[in-house]
Amino acid sequence: SSEYWNSIVREYTWTSYVSGGSFEASFVESLIPGVGMAANSFLPLINARSVMGSIDSAGTGDGPGAGAFSAYHDTTYVAETPLEAGSEIFADYGDNYFRGRPDEYGMIPLEQEFRDADEIMAKLWA
Repeated sequence: SSEYWNSIVREYTWTSYVSGGSFEASFVESLIPGVGMAANSFLPLINARSVMGSIDSAGTGDGPGAGAFSAYHDTTYVAETPLEAGSEIFADYGDNYFRGRPDEYGMIPLEQEFRDADEIMAKLWA
């Protein structure tokens, strides 16, 4: 429904490749509650990565609960380096997150632009 597509909850969903649920249906978005929902994204500052958790057979098959919930759970975030108390958590949202929101973010540098800038800087300082 349009109510879902316009809700704040949708801003906190991840594509299914993050949670491992890409084979559960033709279109899957994952809501991963917890500290990971508070992560922001700025590519040069990424300090946490997602780790897919447990996989079990609950909710699969042809029983009445089939598809009611995911067999993929316990997705967490792990700090790449020790974080000081009060530090901000930065996760990689992926370039498509930003490309799909030009009105909110405008034009921002993405992974390829950072690689290009690194290459230019390396040539300047060589």
